[in-house]
Amino acid sequence: MRSWRGVFARRWLHLSLIPRSLVPALIALATVAGSIGVYAATQAWRPWLLVWWPWLFAGGAGLVIFGAWWLWWRLPKRQVERLRLTIRDPKARADVEDNFRKTIGQLLGGAAVLVGAGFAYLQFTQQQETARARGLQGPERRFACRPRGQYTSSGVQI
Repeated sequence: MRSWRGVFARRWLHLSLIPRSLVPALIALATVAGSIGVYAATQAWRPWLLVWWPWLFAGGAGLVIFGAWWLWWRLPKRQVERLRLTIRDPKARADVEDNFRKTIGQLLGGAAVLVGAGFAYLQFTQQQETARARGLQGPERRFACRPRGQYTSSGVQI
């Protein structure tokens, strides 16, 4: 009887023929293609997204929280479990797990900082657009010339 692992390894054997130097470029291309696909899907589903966005946001937030928990708690345990035969000392395994958690914590913290910076940028651009729109409407009213005198920018008659 053949094992599934052997069949799977033989089935994906052709992927090992890809030169290692091309792997980052292929990952970048796959990321760009995936991003374009997500953009196209959001444009096609826009009316539906406008109605259901609070529920989608809540579900997405739940997935992000679950993913962060899994990365920070479960993944280090799994990785250290794989090293059980290599690292026999329990204290050394605990140190490796702790260092792995520190690294994952830094990764999650950096991602949180980037998301916060993205939100700050979006808020800043919205404020700029609002100020620009108000600036186009405001000066015509403020600097309106009246036939009886001249006015400064503060509205005081000279």
